[in-house]
Amino acid sequence: MKKTALIMCVLFCVLFAGCGQKKNGGAAKKALESVLAGSEDFIFTDLVSNKMTEQNLKEFSFTTEYNAVNNFSPWRYTYVDLDSDGTDELVVGEPNIEFHLFLRYCDGKVYGYIVDNVLFYEDGGLKTDGSFSTLIGAAGKGISRASFDGTDFSIINSAYMNDEDNVYELDGKSALEDEVKEYFSDWENDTKAVKFSEIKSKQVYFGNEQS
Repeated sequence: MKKTALIMCVLFCVLFAGCGQKKNGGAAKKALESVLAGSEDFIFTDLVSNKMTEQNLKEFSFTTEYNAVNNFSPWRYTYVDLDSDGTDELVVGEPNIEFHLFLRYCDGKVYGYIVDNVLFYEDGGLKTDGSFSTLIGAAGKGISRASFDGTDFSIINSAYMNDEDNVYELDGKSALEDEVKEYFSDWENDTKAVKFSEIKSKQVYFGNEQS
């Protein structure tokens, strides 16, 4: 009986050990640091139509040559747990802040996700709890979190408001305007913002290696 229970316990641990378990935190940090230093590649998920087909994903690295499909000039970075799984992701931004690159460690690999035109337009837009501000459409804004599923990435809104259309939501459900605005105010004033570190190097790009 004890042997059966032990086997079941082991199977449970194996089945439910995900990419973001805290025990992988050291390996994740080391892998992300290597990618940032340009010594290791990452898998850039935005270049394929079927993101779940890993053999179609292409590997990229931070390099000093202009050989990227999409040029990206890394300027600042920070580590923060974007999806609340206990392991930090690496967030890299470029000077004009039009793009941010989320880098995530999973099963011995680092995956990159480009997020454009929605994040961190103002200082304080990314918080230490992993939540961040988003611009949604012409007039909407949200407080959001990242969700990762394999090589797919999505943004989940904890709060959303659009004054022009009088739409106010908490966790995807309609809410009173005062409740939502109070939520935004508390988040902006009471939740600590991350500190970015500058990448002190000359112009850098990410791209696939050229022979």
